[in-house]
Amino acid sequence: MGNWRSCRISGFKVNNLLLRTDVVRSDYGSKRGNIFEAALDRIRTELSDVLPVSFINAKNVDISARTISEATQLLSIVNPGNLESIRLWPVKEDNFSEFFQAEQFKKAKNVEIMSLQGFGVQTISTFENLEKCELRIVDSRNQLQIRTVAEAIGAEVPEGPLKVITHRYQIPESKKCLEFRIEGGGPSILMKIVRIC
Repeated sequence: MGNWRSCRISGFKVNNLLLRTDVVRSDYGSKRGNIFEAALDRIRTELSDVLPVSFINAKNVDISARTISEATQLLSIVNPGNLESIRLWPVKEDNFSEFFQAEQFKKAKNVEIMSLQGFGVQTISTFENLEKCELRIVDSRNQLQIRTVAEAIGAEVPEGPLKVITHRYQIPESKKCLEFRIEGGGPSILMKIVRIC
């Protein structure tokens, strides 16, 4: 492969970084994990010596991976100190906890998760520094209903047409709760979440 360490690239700044794992056919079975681990180790040990510091100091990271574990490992390449925003494309799992524990996630100012499947109320309640956030849920088929979203977060939904629903979720082992205000319908629903005492 040549001597990577002898050739250092300089003279440019990276603001946006796209990180993705290669799609490997599923018939490779457990070999896929080993291939990914070996490739990631190589990135950390060799490419970090070749690429400029600005590569790992990117402000915006766009991650496409098959699993949360792979996404978290890709995110670990980036310096958390300069990172402003993270975009995570849909993954096959519904357990985001490993990703949320990453220092990069904790320090990012904006996080966009392109699929909220498996992203429950309990998950949001664990964000200790969360004061408020807005989630826009989009349905290209124009069939999204407030009732469906409200029921998914455990709200009691009255009969009849709805324009707005407010729901409070008590955070386990805490005096605090999250207040959800859900409004809209059709192509998108806006969910405003505020931590209250």
